[in-house]
Amino acid sequence: MVEDRVTVVSCPLGADLLSLLAERLRDGTLIPEASAVPLFQWRIFLPTRRAVRRLRDLLARGRSMALPAILPIGDIDEEELAAQRPSISIPDAISHHGMLFEIMALLSSWAEANRQFALAQDVLSSATRLQHLAQSLVDLLHQAETEERPLTGIEAVYDLDLADHRNAMLDLLDVIAKDLPARLKAEARIGPSARRNLLIREQADDIRNRGLHRPVVIAGSTGTNPATRELMAAIAGHPKGLVIVPGLARDMAESDWLALQPTHPQYNLKILLDTLQLAPDAVPDMGSGLPARRWLLHETMRPADSADHWINTLRGKESLCRDALQGLRLVAAPHRHAEALAIALVLRKAHADGKSSIGLITPDRDLAERVATELRRWNLQADDTHGAVLPEQGKAKLLTHIMDVRLADFAPANLLALLHHPQADFGLVDHVRQRALQLFDMFVLRQPGIGETLSGLTHAFERATLHRATAHSEDPIKAITDEAWIDLAAYVARITSAFAALASDEKRALAAHVTVLKDCLERVSTTPDDSTSQALSLALEELSQESHRLPEINYAECVPLIADRLRRTKLRPRPGSSSIGIYGLLEARLMQFDVAVLGGLNEGIWPATPDSGPWLNRPMRNEFQLQQPERDIGLTAHDFVSALSNADVSVTWSARIGAGPAIPSRWILRLRAVMEACGLPSDEHCDLEFIDIAASLDRPTAFQPIAKPKPKIARQFVPRSFSVTDIEALVRDPYAIFARKLLKLKPLRELDEDPDPGLRGILFHDALKRWNEQQPHGAHAAPLDVLISAGREVFKPVADDPEVQAFWWPRFVRMAHWVSETEPELRHIIQDTHAEVSGSAQLVAGGEPFAIRAKADRIDVLADGKVRIIDYKTGNPPSIAQVSSGFSPQLTLEAALIREGAFSRVGKRGTEKALYIKVSGGREPGQITSLSDGKQGFVIDDKALEHWAGLQKRLATLLDPDCTYPPRVKPFKAEKPLMHDHLSRFLEWSLTE
Repeated sequence: MVEDRVTVVSCPLGADLLSLLAERLRDGTLIPEASAVPLFQWRIFLPTRRAVRRLRDLLARGRSMALPAILPIGDIDEEELAAQRPSISIPDAISHHGMLFEIMALLSSWAEANRQFALAQDVLSSATRLQHLAQSLVDLLHQAETEERPLTGIEAVYDLDLADHRNAMLDLLDVIAKDLPARLKAEARIGPSARRNLLIREQADDIRNRGLHRPVVIAGSTGTNPATRELMAAIAGHPKGLVIVPGLARDMAESDWLALQPTHPQYNLKILLDTLQLAPDAVPDMGSGLPARRWLLHETMRPADSADHWINTLRGKESLCRDALQGLRLVAAPHRHAEALAIALVLRKAHADGKSSIGLITPDRDLAERVATELRRWNLQADDTHGAVLPEQGKAKLLTHIMDVRLADFAPANLLALLHHPQADFGLVDHVRQRALQLFDMFVLRQPGIGETLSGLTHAFERATLHRATAHSEDPIKAITDEAWIDLAAYVARITSAFAALASDEKRALAAHVTVLKDCLERVSTTPDDSTSQALSLALEELSQESHRLPEINYAECVPLIADRLRRTKLRPRPGSSSIGIYGLLEARLMQFDVAVLGGLNEGIWPATPDSGPWLNRPMRNEFQLQQPERDIGLTAHDFVSALSNADVSVTWSARIGAGPAIPSRWILRLRAVMEACGLPSDEHCDLEFIDIAASLDRPTAFQPIAKPKPKIARQFVPRSFSVTDIEALVRDPYAIFARKLLKLKPLRELDEDPDPGLRGILFHDALKRWNEQQPHGAHAAPLDVLISAGREVFKPVADDPEVQAFWWPRFVRMAHWVSETEPELRHIIQDTHAEVSGSAQLVAGGEPFAIRAKADRIDVLADGKVRIIDYKTGNPPSIAQVSSGFSPQLTLEAALIREGAFSRVGKRGTEKALYIKVSGGREPGQITSLSDGKQGFVIDDKALEHWAGLQKRLATLLDPDCTYPPRVKPFKAEKPLMHDHLSRFLEWSLTE
């Protein structure tokens, strides 16, 4: 260091380092010996680009001027450092994914040659596992390069008493340590951290040996890395150099200073001052800061070995503690939602008060996103310095959807997410695309059996086309015009064409996969490039360039690699668009705020739980002289005390995160312990103002329970046509009639819906219909193979479903054998059979005509001229009592319709029998229930007349303007969900009944 001149100073906690730096640069008092040197000849190093931008703004104050060279030296900001003095002697760095691919290749080779190790089996078990392990190795190498501790001398570590799996790890690390440098040297490349160190050391060498007349300053760095400490030492020794360290505890007792542990916020500064051969009391302060707050934070962070001194040192310090707490608010939230909303309220109030610099500082991305969402309640937009990851934006998000669709084997949910992306136009004009997408969603994508192959989409469209041709007139598909259906066909063709090359699962080079994905993206989206296109192109180009490092892989193996590369690209907003900012710990360094909030102060979040990684345990790290992971706690502790030194600051944490309890950060517990030791009452420790406001925001002032809906229908809109199944709904659940008849609501099938009992019933009924239609006239029955053949035909759309193959089809076969064996007993007294026969008749009620219609599963004309009605049920049929009481009047009303001559093929006849035939195919394959047998049996024609007359009265009441249509009057099973429960809000009003 330069003798007789202060070359290292500290900016105390609470002082704005960058504002002080700008002020003293302008007035020439920063380095008196350099006051005559023009600013443009100065060189200033700062930790981050954000700090660089802020200092430039403070120096310029909106005016054009020649600024000094201000350079970032942070871990993520060395590009400008390289541009400032490019050196041809320093090799280029390998990209992150180039390094990852090299490690993956070395891992795979080692595992193939060492299959006897469990670690090798783990590496070979899956591509995802290989990638994760390789990434953890890249992180380890990054740390080793940063700390300049190469992983050599593995053999010395073998002397430790280690388990076999640790020996396997050391063997692998030995391979990495020897082979990776050789591979990089062959390409004239080095690791990115090693290159950053060389660039920083080149700057240090330049400062020591050249340009001694140019003033040089480094400010805000704690000298975490050896190269940075060397740069700081070079600046401290420069005749016109100055080192400004942040928040040094100058007055810490010597015993405490010597006992500092890596978790302490002063630990890295201690290492720096030891390098510079300085004692903390030899470093003067630059400014005054907040003395009382500084005292409180130093006591809070007192080393554990001397924490027992609190009993004596804090007694009688209540007044000083209260001074320190001026402007400091502690906010304990009951849960994460309340914490986010309370933070948003603090930020909103600061904005309303006209504060120009408002910041939320948190390492918790979940909390940050929640706060940003809550701010939008009041149309406030926060600048999130973390930015958005590339796959969440524009065409990059569309590419992510494309990868997911193929990875999920064209599952409907994934495909629909892609198709709804605004840029997925497939070359169609917007109105055509929107109409085709709606039809594709309604009639193609929701069919059973879709997915697993690209050809499944074509087959689904063919089934939809067949359904359109055969559907009844009231089916919504009948309303689709031929022109719209042609557009849908073109849409399906374009989708299958776009994904055709992607459907292959053959192994290819990663670059080939990237090319196919880019081609698919161009087919899916013909819109112009957006703000993400350039970043997306660069990311994909990097993957293609590094592809040669990997062997050929299949599609499932390439997707995680591509997705990881896209996630590592951040799209950051332009700074300054809002007075409210959301900052990570790195972004907040050297920033000062009018109002600051420190969020997420829970243990495991701030600070994060230390993780030494899967490769080196603590003894091994000591052998390699690598820092233990607790050092990161010290770094975040320094960020905490620096941020807590803002004049107006709130600190928040949650009592619960997710479903489990959460613990306040160790620093919060220490701070409250200091407050208690100073004599502050415990009820003053936390401020509940914003928590109470947050709770009241979503709490209604009055609660009015929702009542059961009882809609009415004006007389002119009362339905005039009912099926016999509608009549049962009218009796049991009138709300269903309101929804279907008046609101015209028909539910869509769920996407990717598993075949359900309703579909099973349709398939069984369809097969029985086809079989009955082929019954010969008279007493003879069609053979069993005809029924089995009909079943195979109707099961085709869902034949690939494993549940259908394992359960439904065997049940159908059992049912078919039972029906075939039972049919002769039913046919010996008949002269004719009519299957799936439709009919309707008019019923006058209240002076108005109503059409009553039915579609009978089967009507047998008996030898005596009367008929027998048969209804097939795959589930449990209604009981005789339910039919007799009128709650399930389907068969009795069909009998009444036959008396009225509603079925032209049957004529006017009396009904002798009505049967429910259960055809479940279960342990008991089938069962016949006759409504005229047993103690509860009744004469069918008599009951038919009774129900017909009752129906006439019921329909007449519908014409009354006060007639209501309430839900769930008499459900078949009270616990069974009904189709319109969500519409009637059943779960809400049922709680009040």
